[in-house]
Amino acid sequence: MSISILAVDDERFSLENLVQCIRKAISNADVISYRKVQNVKNEMHLDRIDAAFLDINMEDGNGLSLAEWLYKKYRTLKLSLQPDPQSMQLTHFSSMHRVIF
Repeated sequence: MSISILAVDDERFSLENLVQCIRKAISNADVISYRKVQNVKNEMHLDRIDAAFLDINMEDGNGLSLAEWLYKKYRTLKLSLQPDPQSMQLTHFSSMHRVIF
């Protein structure tokens, strides 16, 4: 069974690197990537997402509000919010409240 992972970053180079790192670390990952918050909300029609890597500051929105929107849609989602493109961490929180607060 593959793992569905969402990657969102408005900077093309950062997004490409993130996707490459995810695919290298998790060989069975199905990585879905977007550069715009609004495109995620309008175009993404998946039944399940297992994890998400979100840039916090983006031109058309922010990762925190997108995380909240995603969590309402995908209650078992694991999130990683990245203020710095040089850092990547995978979180294992059971609820959105622990990620934001």
